[in-house]
Amino acid sequence: MNFVIKTAVAFIICIVYNIKYNDYWFVTVTPSLSIGGEIINPLLEKAKQELKLKNINLSHQRLKVLEYLTKNRCHPTVDHIFTDLLQDMPTLSKTTVYNTLKMLAETGLVNVIAIEDNETRYDIVTETHGHFKCESCGTIYDFSINIDLLASNDLDDFRIDDKNVYFKGVCKKCLENTI
Repeated sequence: MNFVIKTAVAFIICIVYNIKYNDYWFVTVTPSLSIGGEIINPLLEKAKQELKLKNINLSHQRLKVLEYLTKNRCHPTVDHIFTDLLQDMPTLSKTTVYNTLKMLAETGLVNVIAIEDNETRYDIVTETHGHFKCESCGTIYDFSINIDLLASNDLDDFRIDDKNVYFKGVCKKCLENTI
């Protein structure tokens, strides 16, 4: 009798992406899982399952936008996403990117960030956290915060639908460069 033993070896790896867009560098780390040499992005897999549960068709273009968000955790704008994906998908339209992001936001898979009046960005991290935008280099950083501790008696008779914490200033890296 021959016995075949199959073993699956899984490694948790982090993929570091350095992205340059309009003179800004974005560094993002995407935790992934490697099983048998195939890299699996758990954030992407979770999002795909959520869409499937909600009976939302995941077309190739939607999948690419979603994949982009999971790999580029730099709070991209529609223009960032469109410009980067256009290289591999010449038939992609900006309208498709807008519509996909709108659908992802409506399903709760993406947060819409409006730190600046004229700029909307998208965040794949939907857990509660705050954002800090460096006014020198333009980088947006995530930070932990307990938003539920932010309360005001002045709003007791109001219904709060959304809570966001945005800080602006100069990041540590830019401060060190000015010294």
